[in-house]
Amino acid sequence: MNQSKQICTFYLDNLYLGLVAERVQETSRNHNITPVPLAPRVISGVMNLRGRISTAINLDELLSLEKQKENQRTANIVIRTENNELLNLLVDRVDDILEIEDQHFEYPPETLSSEVRGLIQGAYKLEKNLLLLIDHKSLFKRISQITKLKNQKEIIH
Repeated sequence: MNQSKQICTFYLDNLYLGLVAERVQETSRNHNITPVPLAPRVISGVMNLRGRISTAINLDELLSLEKQKENQRTANIVIRTENNELLNLLVDRVDDILEIEDQHFEYPPETLSSEVRGLIQGAYKLEKNLLLLIDHKSLFKRISQITKLKNQKEIIH
């Protein structure tokens, strides 16, 4: 019996990406980001989400993509971490929730850089696109490592 996953899909540059839908709290189009001075480049700032402060994450930086202007990212995906914190992933466009069978799963393509491959759980060959599934645990871990490293550097200096 084939298992399936619900995946929230979105576009970032020319990439078709997805996250396991159970981690996604909501999506939105408009966002006001307040910059945080001296924050790592992966953090675009903070956002007020109905009274809860959440961190806005620059996926361009995490995935080593060509940096876009912040206002060119017109949508965001709010995800919950294991600690129930909220993160806002800035993306170009949210697409859909897809139900995808595990039989279509493949390991990340070798053509991806090792840094990016570490964030990608795998790929699904779809009729019109190749969907790269982001590993949310690796994503949370990488963001945590980057912010801790930045804090350690500030303490040393």
